[in-house]
Amino acid sequence: MGLRLSVQRDDSPTPRVRTRARRCGFTLVELLVAVLIAGIFFAAAAPVFVNALRVTRDDTAKVTAQNIAQQKMEQIRRLQFNELPKLTDGSVDLSTWMGGAFTTTVEGYVGTAAKTYTVAYTVAF
Repeated sequence: MGLRLSVQRDDSPTPRVRTRARRCGFTLVELLVAVLIAGIFFAAAAPVFVNALRVTRDDTAKVTAQNIAQQKMEQIRRLQFNELPKLTDGSVDLSTWMGGAFTTTVEGYVGTAAKTYTVAYTVAF
């Protein structure tokens, strides 16, 4: 008869681990830190987005002005040579001449906002 020794391994978690495993969610401090970090990020990123919107709006206005200028140059190109001086010598009312095609102000749109563009006609011989 001999002595028998039996060892069993106990894998059950300790009471502290057991309560931590059952805990769900975040603490208030963890949430406050996350909100603070997000707030700092958004405060730093906001001026970048505002500047990007301003640059986009300015670029759109420039493109619209270039399109208007191109359109007016094409209208001038279609004129007869003897009609060109009438654009600059003041002998004709530009608002009514050629059906009002050569007015000095043109309405353009940047997004949904209407802008008024001023067109200057200069003919050099």
